[in-house]
Amino acid sequence: MRAAPPANRETIVIDPHTDAAHRGDERRGGPMAHEHDRGYALTARAVERQLRAMGAEAYEVGLRDQVTDKMLPRIYTVDQALTAVGWLRERNGANDNILVRPATDPERPHNVGLVLVDDLTPARARQLYRDGLTPAAVTETSRDNYQAWVRLTWDPLAPEVATAAARELAARYGGDPASADWRHLDVSSDNTPSIQRAIDHDDRWRQRQKQ
Repeated sequence: MRAAPPANRETIVIDPHTDAAHRGDERRGGPMAHEHDRGYALTARAVERQLRAMGAEAYEVGLRDQVTDKMLPRIYTVDQALTAVGWLRERNGANDNILVRPATDPERPHNVGLVLVDDLTPARARQLYRDGLTPAAVTETSRDNYQAWVRLTWDPLAPEVATAAARELAARYGGDPASADWRHLDVSSDNTPSIQRAIDHDDRWRQRQKQ
């Protein structure tokens, strides 16, 4: 039986990788600094929709330098991620890829009940709905290429169980097998034109896919 989603509660996250100077940069990219920036508003809305639809308490957000391939990790709640949107957009504009996945306790690694199915065609994404596997969130990373976060349960999953499920879904729906593991990073922005659209499972997206 699927457990009920946990009640909303404030989560305090300590990020050992972030110093005061970097936090200052992130705060300067917050909502008040961009209140008249339409691009910022669209990005913030897309980020909020995706993270809230995924339903995790906290997220690991990675900034990968495309030249050095070095990763700068952050741990954010949804509210903290929204405060950092301006800074993340700046880093993306400087050729950093922005990647995201639900955060997990490093002392007790587990999957939070979500797996990523990557590299889906529109037809394959539609098939998830038809098969009753309504994704928590669907993102379009490039034209007609989608990623779907599928919630399997609200209970924690052992890494090997989540990986097996991700591989089964990738095989069944033609997803990328290289992305099928228990905590794969979703490329939330890879410097394709504009920022990727984040679409939760609402009627507007389903209607578009029927066309």
